[in-house]
Amino acid sequence: MNVGDLRKMMPALGRFVRKFDSCIKTRPGRKHFRTYVLGQLGPLERKSVEPIALEAGVAPRTLQEFLSIHSWDEAAVGRRLRALIRRKHGEESAIGVIDETSFAKQGTKTAGVQRQHCGSTGKTDNCVVTVHLGYVTPDFHALLDGELYLPQSWTEDPDRRLEAGIPAEVVFKPKWRIALELLERSLAEKVPLRWVTADEEYGRVGEFRDRVAGWGLCYVVEIPSNPSAGSARNPKPC
Repeated sequence: MNVGDLRKMMPALGRFVRKFDSCIKTRPGRKHFRTYVLGQLGPLERKSVEPIALEAGVAPRTLQEFLSIHSWDEAAVGRRLRALIRRKHGEESAIGVIDETSFAKQGTKTAGVQRQHCGSTGKTDNCVVTVHLGYVTPDFHALLDGELYLPQSWTEDPDRRLEAGIPAEVVFKPKWRIALELLERSLAEKVPLRWVTADEEYGRVGEFRDRVAGWGLCYVVEIPSNPSAGSARNPKPC
């Protein structure tokens, strides 16, 4: 895909973004949201706030304040996205792909940052990790959901949490529990799934495999050669 292809997609992308207008209360907020999303998926070489704002003819400070101060209904955005995927691309044999994304960071202020395994650099690094649920059918793939992994060190430092704006209800959860919550949300919203796949971080946990099998889903997961987390019940034949 080249710059010309991206530019041709902009009208369709704008129409898609407008489907989420009701999740953002104010008209200026909806406009800034479109500016940021279109900038992230546009042809700019640098996708930080300043070049996106300047390209759109917006004061950079205005867009920065939208991203740092404005709040939108994140749960509603997720529900809207899953509803769109369910209606247009739902497939009974779909695969749910559990995976992580990591972002290398400098400093200690970003929510969830610490030295941990960073997939994007391939080593232990200062980074933020998020857990995601992808949706795959023979002719479509997209992200259904995702959550920040908040390391346990953050739960033991209330001042740091307060400074980063982390709500009190956000607590430490191992990654496999986050993955189960993502799956449970999609299943509760009637997103059709048949298979789940994940790497060893999730497959080695017996409770993770048990829950997936208990939902009637088939799974293909990595496990260590000497698993010690218990064995899951035998899932139904797939």
